[in-house]
Amino acid sequence: MSGGFVLDFSNRAFREFVSDSTGLDIDQDSVGGSGSKANRLRYFWSNQPDQIVGKLLKSLAEHRRSASPLKERCANIAERLLRSPTTASRRYYTARRQPGDLTLEELYRKLQHLYLFFRDRDYFKEAGITKTVIPEEIKHKAALRLSFQVFPVTKWPSYQVTEDHVFEALEFLQDHVSRPGAWTEMTNNTGYNYSDYDGYDESAGQAEFRKEANAFLADYGAGFEMTSEGNVLALGSDGLQDILVRNSSHTMRPT
Repeated sequence: MSGGFVLDFSNRAFREFVSDSTGLDIDQDSVGGSGSKANRLRYFWSNQPDQIVGKLLKSLAEHRRSASPLKERCANIAERLLRSPTTASRRYYTARRQPGDLTLEELYRKLQHLYLFFRDRDYFKEAGITKTVIPEEIKHKAALRLSFQVFPVTKWPSYQVTEDHVFEALEFLQDHVSRPGAWTEMTNNTGYNYSDYDGYDESAGQAEFRKEANAFLADYGAGFEMTSEGNVLALGSDGLQDILVRNSSHTMRPT
């Protein structure tokens, strides 16, 4: 997207294209917000379910005339979105009315609450993290893998609160989250009885974590998302925005 343009569409053609693809009227404020075609498309990405965004992205990729690795990557992103679970975190009033309004300090606070929300339900217990314990092993692992010490997540000094650190922390935590199973009575080899979870589901826990993270990542800066691979990318990374840049050889006069 460039200068408010989206590919070679006029305003009317863009509205009709989105309607044909998704059944939605992007000129309605509740669907596409307001402003240029590019702004309305960004609003659409931030506020519509993954399956609807996937439909439109697939249509836009197919509309692109020339074949390229970029077009193929966008088609792959569209297919991933179309396969996403139908449920998504509910976006409340302010997030719907003011997308992209999150500051860095607010982003860090969201990270803290996200961490505590999952920690307090024992989603990090398989990694040894509980309400009262952060093992030295996980601290050492974080220090080796990351550019800073992420723990304790809720007590970073102000100079550590950077965009890169927040995104690194999100990716690291996503890798170590898993949903606990049923709480049950167990007996060890020595006959000692105790209670614990009967197992952990890593993929389910990670999917829940990404869903909650994406609910606020879309509202930071130009918009970000955590992919199914656990990577934080700008909305439109890996070709999502580049494919929408209007080809300079196209002539277009907005209607």
